Amino acid sequence: MWYCCMTSACISEHTDVSVCRKISGFFRMRFFHPLWFFILWLKVNWSAQQNECTLEQLTSSYLHDKNFNISNLASRYSYGTQVRVPCNVGYTGFFKLICTENGWQSRGRCQLKSCGHPGDADFAEFRLEIGDDFVFGSQVVYTCHKGYVMVSRINYRHCTAHGWDGQIPLCEAQTCSKMMVADHVLVFGDMGEANYGEVLRFSCKDYNHALYGREVIYCNENGEWSHSLPECRGVICSRPQIQHGHVTGDTQVYNKDQYLTFECNDGYQPVEERPSKCSKVGNRAGWIPRPMCEEIKCRVRLIQGTQYGPRYKNVFLPGETLRVTCEEREWISNHQTTSAETTCQDGQWTIDPVCREVTCSRPPDRSLQWWDANRRQQIKLGDSARYSCKPGYKKTSFNTWATCTRDGWKPNPLCKEITCPRKVYPHAEIVGDIQSEYQYNQRVEYACNNGFEGTFTITCRDNGWSPESQQCREVFCDRLAIEDAQISGNDKAKYQHGEGVTYTCADSGEVLNLTCKNGDLTGNKTCPVFPPCERPPGLEDGDTKYLLKSNYSHKEKVEYVCQLYYTMEGDPYRTCINEPCIVDKDDMRQQNILLKSSNTKYFTHDALIEFRCVRGVPMGAALSQRCNNGVFFLPTCQ
Repeated sequence: MWYCCMTSACISEHTDVSVCRKISGFFRMRFFHPLWFFILWLKVNWSAQQNECTLEQLTSSYLHDKNFNISNLASRYSYGTQVRVPCNVGYTGFFKLICTENGWQSRGRCQLKSCGHPGDADFAEFRLEIGDDFVFGSQVVYTCHKGYVMVSRINYRHCTAHGWDGQIPLCEAQTCSKMMVADHVLVFGDMGEANYGEVLRFSCKDYNHALYGREVIYCNENGEWSHSLPECRGVICSRPQIQHGHVTGDTQVYNKDQYLTFECNDGYQPVEERPSKCSKVGNRAGWIPRPMCEEIKCRVRLIQGTQYGPRYKNVFLPGETLRVTCEEREWISNHQTTSAETTCQDGQWTIDPVCREVTCSRPPDRSLQWWDANRRQQIKLGDSARYSCKPGYKKTSFNTWATCTRDGWKPNPLCKEITCPRKVYPHAEIVGDIQSEYQYNQRVEYACNNGFEGTFTITCRDNGWSPESQQCREVFCDRLAIEDAQISGNDKAKYQHGEGVTYTCADSGEVLNLTCKNGDLTGNKTCPVFPPCERPPGLEDGDTKYLLKSNYSHKEKVEYVCQLYYTMEGDPYRTCINEPCIVDKDDMRQQNILLKSSNTKYFTHDALIEFRCVRGVPMGAALSQRCNNGVFFLPTCQ
């Protein structure tokens, strides 16, 4: 029966089933003792307490915080109970407690109530002074921007259960008072009341006044102008302090356009070569250029692609050297040089340490007619340009392109004056001045030599002399028939220039020597002509065999015959003889005489022959003689 009671106790409503199993097992051991009974009672009582949750357990657990209100909760709750807990003031959300076999559990949470953005204030900014977000209990403080002042009484706002308290603060700009400027001052900006940050700029109205004071002032955050107003006065420069140098002379104040003289210390030189002059520099009075001294050094600007030795050094002392090596298409010192060593002397390089690209500009050649490039265009090394030459000039090569080289344009020269060398033609000579060469379009006239005929003119043109071929035609003399004469020497049908032919007169036997000159046989072409004879004298007791004529030619014969009963004694013929007189030059030379006017040596019968003395006076026969059948007397001069 005890066993049943124990069994009944085990299935009680508040008994843990797992404990019941343990007790049943215990009693199935069929063993009983009072100590064991007491232990069993404690066990059953503890199990009953585990089936409820207490308020004390909640407040001592991690679930408890100030976000929710537990003032209305009971001290105990049984297993499975769910309790809705309200959030405290300033918190919002859903929070529920559940009593489980393992104790209290929660669902949801209470969180701080948000007030949203507190609102931006013009010309101000705010910061969170309390809290980390815009939620219940936080506080923001507003601060006006620089140059603005807070006009609201309160500069902060709190986040309450009903939102942000108070109003957004107000900031107003600081202002500066109105200003009046002096004469000659020009103002850029509003001279009236100014707000913070507004700027006034100043300059002088004319070139002869300089500004003394600030060029720019502004209204600061305290409502005051940053500086006092400037003035415009005459341009005056003070004696400057020159580092590493000194001003010469005693002048302390310099007026406008006065020059400053100064010297640099040893080892230093003026930065500018121009003298410094007191001038208006912008709005100020100052020195142009600024008087400064610099250490005597040589500088080089390092350029990518150019090699320098030593490397990475661009400042050199006097006496130091620098080797510069240029790229392939560049030059230094001259167009043929790509590398050079230069020395620093008195602040200057002996050779400018700058590599320049080899270029060629249009040549200033007046002989160029056309150039296929812009007049200012620079042609690079190896590039070419087409060109042509003016009339009277020709290219020096067969190429129609000029090429840029380190020596300039090739070919060089591009064009040369057209000249023609003196041309020699067989059997012809130049008429006028003879030159070794002739210019373009110059004309040269030729005349053929003796024995040749013709004249011609040639002109120096682009391709030489024009026309190219010219010649002289040889002139021949035809054989000449001379009356009463026969050729006695060099009988030919034609004779060349200078060739001679001899004729002999039949009647007189005189020899005629003729010479071929320019197509004509020259010389005496006439045999002496003898005057006719009158009728022959009559023969007593005789007659002429033929009828008598009025006159008879030289050497013509007349035959006589005797009348009947008479016989001929002597020669029956009579001959007409009227021989000329022949003057011999050798005879005249011996007699020291010459013919007075005639050059012929033959004189006909009854012709008057006049002589003159070469020197001296005539002696003996008269200087005038008459030819009488071939007979005359030579006078003598002594």
